[in-house]
Amino acid sequence: MIKVKVTKSAMNKSINAFGLKPIQIIFGVVGSAIGIITFFLLREYIQIDLLMWIIFAEIAVIMFLGCVRINDMSFFTYIIKIFKTDIRKFNRKGGFEVEDDE
Repeated sequence: MIKVKVTKSAMNKSINAFGLKPIQIIFGVVGSAIGIITFFLLREYIQIDLLMWIIFAEIAVIMFLGCVRINDMSFFTYIIKIFKTDIRKFNRKGGFEVEDDE
């Protein structure tokens, strides 16, 4: 019999539906709901082919915003970090001062 060592982190991982995180499932449901609402609002005014492309684009954009992770951050967190200014003071010696919270 072969023994296999398994780390605790592998044992503690929870299994989600289709391997998705809860926030990704929420964005999928929201995207689907917006697509259905768009269909019922515009079906009388736009041809069905163009309407389906619009709905597909809506769902794709919403799923992109919910599923994309950059440096293990959600897309929204990443955008906020991009525009956040660096408030550390620059030292003339060529580095930044680090504040110690003691």
